Amino acid sequence: MRVLVASDDYDAAIDLEADLEADGMEVVGIETTARSALSVAKKEHPQAAVMNSMLRSGPAAALARRLLDLGIGVVIATGNSDEFRSLADRPKLACVRRPLDAVDAKSALRRVTGGS
Repeated sequence: MRVLVASDDYDAAIDLEADLEADGMEVVGIETTARSALSVAKKEHPQAAVMNSMLRSGPAAALARRLLDLGIGVVIATGNSDEFRSLADRPKLACVRRPLDAVDAKSALRRVTGGS
């Protein structure tokens, strides 16, 4: 599975990358802003993205919406899933609690991609 990681915490993203790659996933990029994450998503065509609810550029809700519109599964680590309530009808969206745990992230990634 090809995965994009978007986080305001680059060090935590590097740790997540190692965990995902150890499980056989390919991380196509680690980005800290919505603009750079969307650019990489359009270029690399990941099957899914894992992101924090806040990026260095601000809230990630708009990025999540854009990625979902592109058919990319989205896993959002958040302390407040209410902020993503408007996207709740999207089957390719999963919210997991912060701090992000690699086991939860991998399970949610499989859910939003149908297990691929």
